[in-house]
Amino acid sequence: MARMIPPVISQACVSPGERMLFDRFRRTPECQDWIVFHSLGVADHTRRQMGEIDFLVVIPGEGILCLEVKSGAVERKNGLWVYGRGIQATKSSVGPFRQASDAMHSIIKAAIGREPSLAGLLFWSGVIFTGIDFEEESPEWHQWQYVNRSQLLRNGIAVCCLRILAGAHNHIQATPSCSWYSPSKSRPKPEQVKRLINIFRPDFEYPVLFKSMLADSENRIRRFTEEQFSALDIMQENPRILFKGPAGTGKTFLAIEMVRRSVGQKKNTVHLCYNRHLGSWISKETERIYSSDSDLVFCGTFHQYLLTLSGSAVPDNAQPDFWTETLPLVVIENIFNGRIQAPCFQTLVIDEAQDLLSENYLDIFDLLLEGGLGGGQWAMFGDFERQAIYTSSEIGTKQDTLAILKKRRMSYVSYPLRINCRNTPQIATSVELCCGLNPGYSRVLNESLGIDVHVSFYKNMNNQRNLLRSLASKFSELYGVSDTIVLSTKKDSESCAYSLSKEGRGTPFRPYRELSQTPSIRFASIHAFKGLEAPAIILTDIENINEEFSKALLYIGMTRARLELVLLLHERCKQDWQSTLLRSIRQGN
Repeated sequence: MARMIPPVISQACVSPGERMLFDRFRRTPECQDWIVFHSLGVADHTRRQMGEIDFLVVIPGEGILCLEVKSGAVERKNGLWVYGRGIQATKSSVGPFRQASDAMHSIIKAAIGREPSLAGLLFWSGVIFTGIDFEEESPEWHQWQYVNRSQLLRNGIAVCCLRILAGAHNHIQATPSCSWYSPSKSRPKPEQVKRLINIFRPDFEYPVLFKSMLADSENRIRRFTEEQFSALDIMQENPRILFKGPAGTGKTFLAIEMVRRSVGQKKNTVHLCYNRHLGSWISKETERIYSSDSDLVFCGTFHQYLLTLSGSAVPDNAQPDFWTETLPLVVIENIFNGRIQAPCFQTLVIDEAQDLLSENYLDIFDLLLEGGLGGGQWAMFGDFERQAIYTSSEIGTKQDTLAILKKRRMSYVSYPLRINCRNTPQIATSVELCCGLNPGYSRVLNESLGIDVHVSFYKNMNNQRNLLRSLASKFSELYGVSDTIVLSTKKDSESCAYSLSKEGRGTPFRPYRELSQTPSIRFASIHAFKGLEAPAIILTDIENINEEFSKALLYIGMTRARLELVLLLHERCKQDWQSTLLRSIRQGN
């Protein structure tokens, strides 16, 4: 079975031939260890502004094959190629063999340009006719260079590809002008296969990008890091995985990508998180992606799902134990009593896992997943550094959330994520220094020249309001009001931004949860904004940085900023702040 890149065929692919071959490559045992790229774009095409290869097949020990696929009727009349029949027929002077050959030469140019050591490998092209028994002869191609419908059905895709490459080896070896060829060195070795993957894979495998991401001030596509590529491979090979990484390491993007792949395989999938705003964002922004498969997927918060499943209503003045004890136990009891028919999801994806690893919650996950947590397919993404603020009691006794998972005695793979792909180097370094992140980030992906983190100290609330009012005016001009977020250690009604929102002058402020047609700087508590991010963040109402819970809030708040971060601390924190920085520097962080 070949390793397919991407692993799921795009819904935009309408070619029945390509769909069939994709499935054949993926399922044929004789294709073991092959690497097959589907629909690979060729930016520097030798003859056209932009080209595409239907399949690029890398076979260790054999060669690299560029395949053009023709699904329907094909014939040649008066020197023109005719594709299809009747009024749907199209004509072209460029035949499929020429298309495949041109694409192959473009691929050779791109590969050798990036990695000159690949110059001696055998690249060849071929055409597969999945809908007809093509048997024409011409000096433009070799008889062994194509596969027709009968050959494909009777011999299988692996034999057909190997036959083309065997013909190519024999042809090149018998051609005196091909002095570069070596019967042994022209066959790709495992290390060369890895280089080819690194060259071509980033060209078209991206994380799922959403409308809001395209509006970012940097306005650029974020490619997966090599670490994330490895994580995607791990997801393919292991049914149960725990991804652990600090803030900004791409956990939510990986979670969304896993859901996309699962839905693409027509699996019933549930994607759950803890935070209400994050759940709304995921649900809203992924709605268009899953519009054709909406019956296969649920995206949202865990508690929202429990309310939907049980038909329960939230009581007035609901206390925390309603969410942690009452609601989960009602759902569990009703499932066992048959009052609730629990859906049987084939894939379970949990974001913010650090906040959802309790015994009651794990019991529900076990009931929702086909095969249970011990035998089903799941992936959990969590930050177990300092973000587990909902599983820490208000009196400060922190639970070991990972120990709860380990008690279940089930097999799973643990995978670390340490590359920061969100923050600037200045913000990432400040987080490491101020919040005691150890180990720190292995690398910061955003190498652009950022802005130093700015810290201001205020004497009283009125002084802080003046500072925030001035910053709001400045950031509105630099980033626009929609890309500036004010976060507070306090709830909305007690925050500095809330008091400014009531003044009705200067830059307008409004709660993040409220919709409005008037452009405004939005504000929220750090709790509420957990899991989200923005280009510019202003942290306010910071009155303590010594207690563990305060450090956790500071860590979450600081890591929300992508480009610029400002901290407003009470002046009584000044000595503690300076001591923290000095201690971190002495420790070599």
